Amino acid sequence: MITKDLIDKINNLKMVGLGYLSLNLGTTTLSGDEVQRLKLANYLNSPLNDILYIFDELSTRLHPHDIEGINRIFIELRNKGNTIVIADHDPEIIEIADQIFNIGEHVGENGGKITYQGNVC
Repeated sequence: MITKDLIDKINNLKMVGLGYLSLNLGTTTLSGDEVQRLKLANYLNSPLNDILYIFDELSTRLHPHDIEGINRIFIELRNKGNTIVIADHDPEIIEIADQIFNIGEHVGENGGKITYQGNVC
């Protein structure tokens, strides 16, 4: 049982593009985006459901292969009964959305307004 759990966790790390990490690295040596992806992989290992997850720009500086892995985790988290909110500009991330909201192209008083709500066109 422990071996299966470890293999699942390692596979989740590979899925988000962190397969190159080694056990002797401290978390303080990781970049901000690596920490975010590490947390994402750990969320998938959680038995919790009915959770609201909010992710902001996880696709920044990622290889397209890593984006595919992150999308698989988003879908798996959703399929476990969770709600996923993603703020991102990457078309590959946007295309898996059940619902899209475009919020404010402007700043100040003119910003923060919903300018689009619907499905991927």
